[in-house]
Amino acid sequence: MPRTTTTVRRQQFAANWALHGDVAEAAAATGIGLRTARRYSADPEVRRLVLAAQSEALRQASQAACQASRQALDVLLDLAAAPEVSPAVRVTAAKAILDTAARLHEQANLAERLATLEELVEAMDGQRQRGEYGS
Repeated sequence: MPRTTTTVRRQQFAANWALHGDVAEAAAATGIGLRTARRYSADPEVRRLVLAAQSEALRQASQAACQASRQALDVLLDLAAAPEVSPAVRVTAAKAILDTAARLHEQANLAERLATLEELVEAMDGQRQRGEYGS
């Protein structure tokens, strides 16, 4: 039966499971048996902790990638503009810049459209709760 409170050992297991991605490796790193690890892995609270740890790791990786992206763009811009670099390298750099710009524009556009849709859904939900919108 799953516990409602998370023990320190379960928290350690969840952190190790998120880090290693494997129940057996997480068990070894936590210093527990595989049978206990399997029981822990069925606990919804442990699973929530693993997802939270993975989300945080992805957030940090994304932040690091965003910080490095300006440097990468500077390198591409330098290559694309350098007359001493071969034309093939300059074309490749220019193409990478254009492709990236197009993807970023598309993502920004989609994010804006999604935000608009979310606002509409919230407004409709508000109307429905007030009885102003058909059920």
